[in-house]
Amino acid sequence: MMALHPSLIALSRWIPNNPSTLYASAWASEGAVAYKSTDSGGTWTSFPDNWTVNNISNLKVSPFGSDTIIGFTTQKIYITTDGGNTWTEALDFSTAGIVFKEIEFTSDEDIVYGSADQLKVYISTNGGASFSPVSGDLQTFIGH
Repeated sequence: MMALHPSLIALSRWIPNNPSTLYASAWASEGAVAYKSTDSGGTWTSFPDNWTVNNISNLKVSPFGSDTIIGFTTQKIYITTDGGNTWTEALDFSTAGIVFKEIEFTSDEDIVYGSADQLKVYISTNGGASFSPVSGDLQTFIGH
């Protein structure tokens, strides 16, 4: 286990129903890596133990259950439904030349939105397991 310097943490998530569990994406020598603390941030471990994907730039914990987390790099989206033990790739942008920016859960646990550069919007209708492009761009999507 390692202690992280606060200036290295890119993003952390506190889990309301489990306040001692925190998730963070932090810069380390190997790039941005996902970390988990189960002692209110006292110690951190990268997760899962066999994690082979570097540069997780953001983590979003589902408001419907702390075991569902979406992690993403600038070019790929991953999901776990078991608290980070196993991950599945939900979307790969690496050949499209698009840089992924943000994930947003909605009040419907099945609907998750994602945004990318070039004003692209993606939707998941299965809780983040897969994503599809929304036709048009962000300006069309929001009606401006």
